[in-house]
Amino acid sequence: MNLKKVLPLLIVFAISACSNETTFIPATQPEEVASIYSTEPAIDPELKMAGIDPDVVADKLSKKPDLNYPKVHPKFYNQRYPVAIMAHRGFDSAAPENTMTSFRKAYQAGANMIELDVHFSKDGQLVVMHDTTLDRTTNGKGLVKEKTLEELKQLDAGTKFSKVFAGEKIPTLDEVLAFAKDKISVNIEIKSEAVTENTPPAGTGIEEKVVNTVKKYDMEEYVMVSAFKGKALKRIKTFSPKISTGLLMVSNGLFRSQVEYVSTIKADAVHEFSKFLSKQDIEKSHKYNIKENVWTVNSPNLMLQLINKGVDGLITDRPDLALRVLAEKYPNL
Repeated sequence: MNLKKVLPLLIVFAISACSNETTFIPATQPEEVASIYSTEPAIDPELKMAGIDPDVVADKLSKKPDLNYPKVHPKFYNQRYPVAIMAHRGFDSAAPENTMTSFRKAYQAGANMIELDVHFSKDGQLVVMHDTTLDRTTNGKGLVKEKTLEELKQLDAGTKFSKVFAGEKIPTLDEVLAFAKDKISVNIEIKSEAVTENTPPAGTGIEEKVVNTVKKYDMEEYVMVSAFKGKALKRIKTFSPKISTGLLMVSNGLFRSQVEYVSTIKADAVHEFSKFLSKQDIEKSHKYNIKENVWTVNSPNLMLQLINKGVDGLITDRPDLALRVLAEKYPNL
């Protein structure tokens, strides 16, 4: 989730899912959201701009959503306040993103959960990296999926952030979960480019491999798996109903509420871009036991506004700042 290149607010034209009326909806378009659909067949470009998963749209248009399906939510080892602090790519304002140092610093700062991104390496290993390419955060070049794990481990993932972190390595999901076990919960985002498009041979799809790795560390109750693509979250649930899932959204687009949007894939939470989240949205989600988390929130004023609206989690680059805001809000906890 990268908001550094968010384009200006757009007015996107869409057809209401609940009627034949024509409506206008607001949406933003980070480059990342645009890229989600780069490999999809022809989809209405206005749906692409709204950041809407075409699979979810199809489900929504074909059936009335069941809002009362059972939900599961991750446990936290150290939650003091009613709002969970989710450290975005670790403590990525204090250390190189998605590195072991960043995750350790997030834990030391008091975050309840670390958020990370996974891709496949060329040899089918789960590696922790946000981008599809190596160029921005390492001294390597090219696509992550075209390098073996051994090749990826030779790269420096720290120097571009600061020379202080020279020699920092790209971690595997195995390494992160081994560190996190019995310490801190983990939010694993399956990047859209890595989502399994068709039914893969058993044991080879990224969703199944993520679940198997989580099970290896007995962390099903302390992990959430997130994605922009609903099909990935549906697969996660087939492999482990015990793992919580969260649907990433930029805009609820065709949907009158994100509750209806999320219910089409039976996710347990929605990770909403903070600009589009109202108190009414949160209250409706809570009515059906759907958690509301917001990304990526680094302003103390916005943090407090969202806490007062009733959000369940803040996804932030500044877990230290978020915890200070919570301490001031709840001085007796």
